Amino acid sequence: MIDYTKKELIIFDKDGTITPSKSPLEKDIADLIVQLLAKKKVAIISGGSFPLFETQLLNKLPANGDHELTNLFLLPTSGTRLYTWRGSWHEQYAEDISVADKKNIMEKLNMALTATGYTKPQKIYGDLMEDRGSQITFSALGQNAPLEPKQAWDPTRAKREAIADFLKDKLPRFDVRIGGSTSIDITMKGGQQGLWHTKT
Repeated sequence: MIDYTKKELIIFDKDGTITPSKSPLEKDIADLIVQLLAKKKVAIISGGSFPLFETQLLNKLPANGDHELTNLFLLPTSGTRLYTWRGSWHEQYAEDISVADKKNIMEKLNMALTATGYTKPQKIYGDLMEDRGSQITFSALGQNAPLEPKQAWDPTRAKREAIADFLKDKLPRFDVRIGGSTSIDITMKGGQQGLWHTKT
């Protein structure tokens, strides 16, 4: 059994772990995170962008002093960005994808959807493909889909695994990961290292 009292840094995934997918943090979880921040450093990672961290997480944390927030590390877009608190939130690094690479990713993503038989739903909720700077994200029902249809679309992950497998072959320089309930995230290969080089 792991003795967490001896750990200096505790890391959580956001969507589907401490919050339902793209949903606000519940009060009891928010209170527990604040209690943990008083004792430990906490990192929270997600495929979502920083504005989603603000609406889902930061806006739901009880108002506390700067000391607790300095123990909180935010890793949006699958850890390709790092935000730390120094009186306000500062972006410590961003592993942005070049314009040419983004164009190539979008082309290969469209090829993958065609090759795997993806059918665009009659009703979609926002963009199917989103450029998050350091990550390209495909969301099968749209970026703003409600939780219930998202959970019903690919419960076994088989649809997304087929798309991801196609992309991994076509985009060897990139990491392709299944995320959330309906999404696939594409980032530069070998990222998510910056947190470990930050003094914590």
